[in-house]
Amino acid sequence: MADTFDVTIIGTGPAGYVCAIRAAQLGMKVAVVEKRATHGGTCLNIGCIPSKALLHASELFGEAKHSFAKMGIGVTPSLDLVQMMKFKQEAIDGNTKGIDFLFKKNKITPIRGTAKILGPGKVQVDGKDIVETKAIIIATGSDVAGLKGVEIDEKQIVSSTGALTLEKVPETLVVTRFDPSGLSIRRRREQLRSTLRLQLAFFRPSTWGSYYGILKTLGRFVIPYSVIVAIKGALSRRARVEAI
Repeated sequence: MADTFDVTIIGTGPAGYVCAIRAAQLGMKVAVVEKRATHGGTCLNIGCIPSKALLHASELFGEAKHSFAKMGIGVTPSLDLVQMMKFKQEAIDGNTKGIDFLFKKNKITPIRGTAKILGPGKVQVDGKDIVETKAIIIATGSDVAGLKGVEIDEKQIVSSTGALTLEKVPETLVVTRFDPSGLSIRRRREQLRSTLRLQLAFFRPSTWGSYYGILKTLGRFVIPYSVIVAIKGALSRRARVEAI
């Protein structure tokens, strides 16, 4: 590429795209490199936004099924999971297209592909084009953290990404970890009437104490649940925590 940019940002999630827009507003010539087909990173594509869309829909389903009668509203809701997934996709599209608009408005150059930093001021994209830039900002975001010895096939054992595209509501579901994605999966499946067990995985025993207060509060809302303590990255010891 012949152009030289003031700053090139790798990744267009909530950190990357906000940074790019602000830099452009301050008068910089900005490029962004994104490997996905759409901007927005994990949050907008396979994290917060689709999770909240499904959570909102499932909460309303649960309200209609269990609470409306108390208010004198007689309904018998039925679940159309295909339509619910379309609703989720509309939420994703609305946000990602909004970023496209803001990039165009602020004259930001989007580059599709996987970035590799070759050295100061040089970013290679997909092993071919080289972007010349005065500054580089790395905003590559997050990825799924697996469990040692457990293969994620996105069918029976799914990540938070796979959980957003399930073709049917599972009869039973175990959720490991209790980050926002894990808890939102638990909550929306609960509303759609899966039988649930929440398992909390710790990979450093030293973190147990810092989470105890959270678990005491969590125990008032999530029953049953258990804690898995992973020693040296392996699931080697289990501890039962009673709900308080």
